[in-house]
Amino acid sequence: MAPTIAPPQGLAPGHARLAPSAASRWLTCAASITLNDGVDVHDESGPEALAGSIIHAAFERAMRYGTGCFNDTELHVLDFDCGCSAASARRILDDALSMARIAIALNGVDHLWLEQRVVPRIGRSDVWGTADVVGYASRRARLLVFDLKTGRWKVDVDHNDQCLVYALGALDLMHELRLPVREARLVIAQPSLGPRAMSSWAPTLDVLAQFRAFLIARAAATDAPAAEPNPSEEAYRFCPARSRCPVDQAEV
Repeated sequence: MAPTIAPPQGLAPGHARLAPSAASRWLTCAASITLNDGVDVHDESGPEALAGSIIHAAFERAMRYGTGCFNDTELHVLDFDCGCSAASARRILDDALSMARIAIALNGVDHLWLEQRVVPRIGRSDVWGTADVVGYASRRARLLVFDLKTGRWKVDVDHNDQCLVYALGALDLMHELRLPVREARLVIAQPSLGPRAMSSWAPTLDVLAQFRAFLIARAAATDAPAAEPNPSEEAYRFCPARSRCPVDQAEV
């Protein structure tokens, strides 16, 4: 029997101040949030980001309604603005759908939430995100978080900060719905890297509880105006406020 799919939420566009997609940066360097004040850190105008948004939209439509692929406008934008051919886009979408369905079946999921707003209960309103797929398996009391990534940069699912933030928000959603959770599965699918580029990790509930405590502490650290920059090499390389960072200025 096909899983029951929750109705769409009709979410308003926008990003959280402490977005899960940037968690690997601000969990490491709390000062990056203060340094980024007044800077648009969610620039989605790049061709890869634009292609990702279009593929994600088509993915949700196909998962929710089982209909179609890309419309003509989307294919035009993918081809002329993103440099992604129709054949390539269709392959990525087909592989993404196949991976999602495999993950849903393997985990015995019977309830689905698509493009689901997830809000970890940590006493703040500025930490939230939108998970591609949240699933719940009633027989196993298992939570599934499925994250679709369309880029070509390999991403590890083990202890992935973004997925862990999603998992906490999804866990809290299950609690609100009075659905008991005994175990969790996090899945990252990267169809751009191949039809089998899917990995999973099963954090224990204790691991999630420990991450919640860590998240609370690190989120609070972003409120300190004089937080000392402490970027990781990767976060420093991609931080939008790098040009104003004292670390960068010290190296000039």
